Amino acid sequence: MLWNVGLAGLMHTLSLVPGPVTWIVIEAGGVTNETASLLTQAHVHRLLHLGFGESMTPGLEEQPLLETRLRIEGLRYYSRSCL
Repeated sequence: MLWNVGLAGLMHTLSLVPGPVTWIVIEAGGVTNETASLLTQAHVHRLLHLGFGESMTPGLEEQPLLETRLRIEGLRYYSRSCL
């Protein structure tokens, strides 16, 4: 899948960042074993792999809106954990 290439590229880039890195991955449609197994190769300080109830939209026009909602969900999780 094409998303594997992008996720793997980001994963390797984050592994080069000095210092502790927390990476929050919000997966549309819920957590899958395929993504989880890929993320086990991530060399980051802390990894959070969370599911989101809505599935990825098939249309390209709706995809940016869902990706924005996934980012907002990640920020919500982070802000709750920091309080």
